[in-house]
Amino acid sequence: DPFCARLAALIEAPLAEMGIPYHTGETLICMEGPAFSSRAESNFYRSIGAGLINMSALPEAKLAREAEICYALVCMSTDYDCWREADEDVTINMVVENLSANAGNAQNLIARVLPLLGKERNCPCAEASKYAVITAEDKWPAGQRTRLKAILPDYF
Repeated sequence: DPFCARLAALIEAPLAEMGIPYHTGETLICMEGPAFSSRAESNFYRSIGAGLINMSALPEAKLAREAEICYALVCMSTDYDCWREADEDVTINMVVENLSANAGNAQNLIARVLPLLGKERNCPCAEASKYAVITAEDKWPAGQRTRLKAILPDYF
């Protein structure tokens, strides 16, 4: 699981307080960008159960987990992609306008979530890398312990 369930739960209450509609449990497709999906791609993603498409979920989520950093993603939608054929086509102007509107919500959300982060950390993220290194210590490249100690001091 690339995202921290504890952190995601901390984010939900402030979103509700702000009156921002939100969805959890969606499957996210991360595509290489910047690009818009073709109509065929958009319909394919929906057909396999994807509820969100974005360009910024990986490799950040995997790297955060390896570094035992709690990580959650808040996707603030800019458009419905091109699957909604009854709507106008997605344009860069539409995306930029919605990005601007989302910026204030994002700042407000961060201000509300930050005070909650100092609480006890009782999630699997805290020990995600505990058993990740299986290479015998005598086989580690020179200097590797020093480099890894910077991000995982409990293990190196």
